[in-house]
Amino acid sequence: MAKAAVPNISAVPIENRASRTRRAAAASPFRTFFAHSWFGFNRSISGYRCTYSLTHSLTHSLTQSEGGASSALSESVKIIARAPVGCKFWKAPCGYFLLRAFGSRPVAELVGQVESVALPVRARGKGMRRLLSFGQGLLRVAGAGFLFAVFGIGSVVLAHGVLKVVDRGCPRPERELRAQARLQRWFIAYIELGRKLGIFGLTTSGMESLGDGPTLIVANHPTLLDVVFLLSLLPQGDCVVKKEAWENRALGGIVSAVGYIPNRGGSEFVEACSARLSAGRSVLIFPEGTRSSEEGLRQFNRGAAHIALRTGCRVFPVLISCDPPALKKGQPWYAMPNSRLRYSLRGGKPFTAADVVGSGVATSMAARKITEYLRDQFELGLEDETA
Repeated sequence: MAKAAVPNISAVPIENRASRTRRAAAASPFRTFFAHSWFGFNRSISGYRCTYSLTHSLTHSLTQSEGGASSALSESVKIIARAPVGCKFWKAPCGYFLLRAFGSRPVAELVGQVESVALPVRARGKGMRRLLSFGQGLLRVAGAGFLFAVFGIGSVVLAHGVLKVVDRGCPRPERELRAQARLQRWFIAYIELGRKLGIFGLTTSGMESLGDGPTLIVANHPTLLDVVFLLSLLPQGDCVVKKEAWENRALGGIVSAVGYIPNRGGSEFVEACSARLSAGRSVLIFPEGTRSSEEGLRQFNRGAAHIALRTGCRVFPVLISCDPPALKKGQPWYAMPNSRLRYSLRGGKPFTAADVVGSGVATSMAARKITEYLRDQFELGLEDETA
């Protein structure tokens, strides 16, 4: 059976719209600004048509005989050479595709022709890619700055406006619960904004039973936004907050209005958390006390273990990860990678203190065992994430 002929793609017109754009601008001075604004775009469109024709030709030629492939390659090189001068962005991937598609084929008679066109534009394309990467980084930093500005302004408005005015006459416990529900809706909107801006994304697994009854939620703390993602899944959650947040102007009003628990340590802190759990509320705690270090998990405090021992409540571990790593301890907010932050929240197997330690064990020893058990669960989870 005769093989299909390689299409003569040299006949495909590649229209350079620069002259048309200039004529439109000269004919009507009112349209000058518009025409010049679209000048670069039109040249890119011409380059796109060049790329489309080239790809179409190569796709057919790969199934042809060696002669057909050589003919298609020759025609493709001509198309690259005829592309508009401003289409370097499109010439570079064309040349790269030519070398990858035909580099292993015996078409030595065309190697010089390919290298004379493809290699120089590919070298120029590297500079363009670096420029585009730099521009993308600037956009991501600007997007992150905008997000943090929105978070700060929104927090101030919530703390000193909405949460103070609404439900003013309600009893304090009920007012705190309503404020936490409103904060959850604010966090959901904030995360959606971050998604639309392409700054981060969120995936969850095993979190279906997170809000089933009073629960002590224990999580690692790799990034700055962990509490935002966690509380967006909880209509009610009493978060344990370090003292620096209470002194922050933007956050101090919110943590006070929603009734969060200050992390003062000692028996007073354990009693405050136990009282919330006994009242049927859930408590969120980060046993590391602060964000994780570059090396991994920090030493776990035993506060969560003492709370679990005192109340006998359900403990729900949540493993948080962020890829690529960002917003870590000591890392400035503007040190953003050039790709979307992929947050993952993975729920572990719930347990109680009685599942880990038996009866008759001293409180200090039991707290140590529960803390070690928790840390082992997180370390195994992080190993699975990186495997």
